[in-house]
Parts: sequence; C-alpha cells; structure tokens
Amino acid sequence: MITAAPTVLAIETDSAWVVIIVVSLVSLFATVLLRKLISGSGGFASGVLLALPLALPLVAALAYAHAAFPEISVWQPLGYALRRAPSDLLHLLLVSDGQTKVVMPYALSGSAGQWLFLVGLVVSSLMLLRRMLGSIVVHRLIARSTNLDEVDEHAELRAPISALVRRSGLKTEPEVLLLPAGVPGAFAVGGRRGRILLGRDLLEALDGDELEAIVAHELAHLEAHDVPLVLAAGLLRDLVAWNPVGHLAYKRLLADRELEADRRAASLTHRPLAVASGLLKVCELMRTARYRHRLSLAFLREGGGVKRRVARLVAAADGRISMTPAGYMPYLFAGIIVAAVGLQAGARVAEESPGAVMIMLGDPAASTGTWSPEESRRLRGSLALPQQDRQPQVQQVRPRTYAAPASGRAVRLKDVPAWFKAMDRWTTKQRATLVRMRWEGRKNWEATPLFSQSVGPFDVYRVVEYPF
Repeated sequence: MITAAPTVLAIETDSAWVVIIVVSLVSLFATVLLRKLISGSGGFASGVLLALPLALPLVAALAYAHAAFPEISVWQPLGYALRRAPSDLLHLLLVSDGQTKVVMPYALSGSAGQWLFLVGLVVSSLMLLRRMLGSIVVHRLIARSTNLDEVDEHAELRAPISALVRRSGLKTEPEVLLLPAGVPGAFAVGGRRGRILLGRDLLEALDGDELEAIVAHELAHLEAHDVPLVLAAGLLRDLVAWNPVGHLAYKRLLADRELEADRRAASLTHRPLAVASGLLKVCELMRTARYRHRLSLAFLREGGGVKRRVARLVAAADGRISMTPAGYMPYLFAGIIVAAVGLQAGARVAEESPGAVMIMLGDPAASTGTWSPEESRRLRGSLALPQQDRQPQVQQVRPRTYAAPASGRAVRLKDVPAWFKAMDRWTTKQRATLVRMRWEGRKNWEATPLFSQSVGPFDVYRVVEYPF
C-alpha cells in the first residue's frame, strides 16, 4: 500500500543551480582527463583550460536555465492540506510507489526557495568579503615593503634576477620587493609591471641557487599571466560558493598553476633539484611563521600538494618528465572539446520536460484504503479527515459542506481522471463557504521512485508533469 509521508522536499531540475552543478561536474571531468593526456606544459593556455569548469557553468545557466533558483517545496498529504483550508491549492502531487497501480495525493504546503537563496547569497558574500579583505592586506604589505634596489646589502641578487627575466621572455622586468619582517614566503602580484614579494627570512635560509629557483618560480607565474587568471577564477568560484564542484575545480586550477610554475622554473634555471629544495625550505618557513593576517591571504598556504610537486621535480631531474613546452594548440582543441561537452550537458538538462527530484522524509502508512468513484455521490458532511487524523477541538457550528474526495487516501491510477472531476465538483461546491479555496487541474505532478529501496531514512523520487 502507498505510504503517506508527512513532508516532501522537491528540487526543480531545470533551475540555474542544477544546470550549474551538472555542467561543473561534466566540464571538470573532461578537463582533468584532457589535461592528463597533454603531457607538455602550456603556460597561459593550460591555465585557461583549467578555468573552464568555473566559467562554463555560469554561461550555461544564463543560456539555458528556465528558473534562477531551485524551488524547494514542502508537500503534505492532501488530507492535512484540506484540514487547514488553505487559500491556494494550486499544485497537486500524485506519489506512486512504482509497484502498485495506486497513487497518493499530495498538495503544496509551502516553499523554502527564498531561504535557499538567502543562504547562497550569504555564503557568496562571505567569500567575496574575504577576498576583498585579502586584497586590502596585500596593498598594505606592498606599501610597507622595500624595493630590492634600495637595499645595498643584497645588491648581488640583482644581476641573477635580471638574467632570469631575460631568459623568461618577460618584456618588462618586475619589481622585487622585500616583505616586512615577520611576513613569510614568496609570491607574485599583478600590476603594470608585476611584482615579486620575498620574505626577508628567505634571504638568510636559502642558498644562492635555491633563492634563484624561487624567484624563477614567481617569474613563471607572471610569464603565464597566472595572477589575473587566478583572480578571475576565484571571483567565479566565490559567486557560486554554494557549488562544491566549483571549489574542487578552483583547487585543481591552483594545483596545476603551481606545477606549471615549478616546471618552468626548473627549465629557466636548469636546476630542478634546487627548485625542489627551495620549495621545501619555503614551506617550512611558512609553517613555523606566525602572521596574524594569514587567514585573509589565500596565497599564505603551507605549500599544498608539496609532496607531489617535489616528486615531479625529482622526476624532471631524472629525465622522466619532459620539460619541453607543448604549445597552445593542444590546449586550444581541448578547450573547444570541454566547452562543447559542458554546454551540451547544460542544454540537455534544460531541455528535459519540467520536473524535479523529490526527497520524502518519513514513512507513516496510509491505512484508510483507496478512493472509488462511487464515493463522490455519497453522504454530505464536513471536511472530515480519517478518524486518526482528527484532533480534539472546541465544539463549534460549521457550515455544511461536501466530503472531500480521497481526503488522506490513495487513488487507483485508472480512477485518477474521475478523481480529478470529483475534486473539481467538490471545490466548486465549497466556494459558497470556503471562497478562498482554488483548484487548478493543469498544474499537477506525478512522482515515481528512482530506486527500488529507500536511501536510508529517505525515499528519492523523480517528479514529472502529470499527462492528464
């Protein structure tokens, strides 16, 4: 027998949020697969490829989605809804168990879509606020930093850095700034010329080859335009911060840019082992440093994935990884493939017939039998629920009304058309006493289970528009 769960949550499948998640998954899988097939480095082109899973979902949502947000609705068995005498009975849901040829009528009870929107807005706002605070901290660090050219005690570093710039292909030599005392690490920031910021402790802890390797790593970021690329990707990630796939794609992009910068630094210096040892020392200094604004700065991480980076540098030193660039053409073709696959996935989701994925909470049995067409001709009475659904009330005089068809009971599939007609007649007769109640038979839905068994305490259903 059909069970009547007290509450149902339904998420529309053609909303922008669902399109974004689907396209994110498809494009991220395609990007990671193609990136593994292209063995050589690609500079800026490889970065653009890894950023596609963050940009394509928003493009697909704007192009294909029918609704801005998923509508999470609360449904209740029809008997409960009739007892409350609602002002609107605009949506009806017929829940099937996929085995017996009967359905249970549910009515729309409420919507939580606005709360979902607020939660997503708050999460995205917090991420954007964190990014803004990080930008402010960076500008303050730059203002407090000292240009390397103004520090005579480190004058011997200027010539090697200038030689690296010439080998890197940068048109303009970036500024090299020494961070204030106590700020760890090394990183590149954007600007007209670009800047490389070095912690003062690096100058003491690293030898000449290691320091040159770390500078080459930051030059590689500037050469590949990683600063604006990562900034744009981070903004896209923050806009859809509620999407877990977006966080995975952004993390994958950051890891790839670090690997690419390591490989380029090893190529510039011809000393991959010096890059590896310098990386390990920088990570150790960042791990032990205590900087009060580190939570605001995403780049002050303790070298995430450092074991993999060092392993690849050692493999490059042994000749097991090629240092030869792959050029931009393979990445261009890969980007076209990812864009085509991702946008096609978004179009297929949006072109599906209107529907939803529904989660039913609880599983109380409906033990009142099934409705039959003969009942529409029987006795008149109040809007009575089955006896177990009654609640003690203060006795009062109520207008005489006709009994609601199948109030809290199941309906056989073959009797659904007759049941709709009976509901139309019933609501028409109730308008004399319940003027606010409305019924629209055109907006009705049918739910069938996706799985043969319940998923834990839940039942998952596929919801489609009822053809009647």
